[in-house]
Amino acid sequence: MGVLFTLILTIVFIVIYVNRKRSGATDPRFRGMQNILLLAAIIFAVLTLSHFFVIIDAGEVGVQVLFGKVRERTLKAGINVVNPFVTIVKYPTRIQEYTMSIDISEGSRRGDDSVKVRTLDGLEVGVDLTVWWKIDPEKVNRVYEDLAKSTYELEMKIIRPAIRTTVRDTAAIYKMDSLYTGERKDFTNSINDTLITLLSPKSVVVDKVLVRNISLPKLVENAIEEKMKAKQQEEAM
Repeated sequence: MGVLFTLILTIVFIVIYVNRKRSGATDPRFRGMQNILLLAAIIFAVLTLSHFFVIIDAGEVGVQVLFGKVRERTLKAGINVVNPFVTIVKYPTRIQEYTMSIDISEGSRRGDDSVKVRTLDGLEVGVDLTVWWKIDPEKVNRVYEDLAKSTYELEMKIIRPAIRTTVRDTAAIYKMDSLYTGERKDFTNSINDTLITLLSPKSVVVDKVLVRNISLPKLVENAIEEKMKAKQQEEAM
């Protein structure tokens, strides 16, 4: 609607300016008014022309929506010539991170947002992790049409539920002490592989999963530390 408004004003100022010019008014006040009208017409003409161009930043892609319908051509980084009536929805194609952490100063949500899971032996632990991901730039139109109209909506509807479900399902096949010791790398790789399988059909590329911390019940943590110390002492003897 902005382009229609500026176009109408441009035409109005031009018509008034031409009519005054033809009238041949010699009064300096009228000439001053003519100059103001000419300046206003130029300004609104520039504003009208600006609607035909859009700048897409590096690391972004633009989806063109015309009267509710997505146009096939996406807008790449740089200056793009567009239909002035389209709405441009920008999506980042650079790597994003989604963090779920027990630390209230970290993560995508305030407060304890670690994933609470139950291990194979029935103990509850908290998993802090970060997922590096990005939108497939070749499938961004599908993201808008079928999944989410913004990056935030994509995170809330698709990425966050996928992370929580994957971490819980994966942790359920590991015993608690194996997560705390030697099998954490396998645990992380399993989450990574499952997320790739889940999110690839959703036009989301998973770059890497980082399991940052696994929080155990305090009594269990102390027992494991004592067990590890005892094992180290036996090996040293």
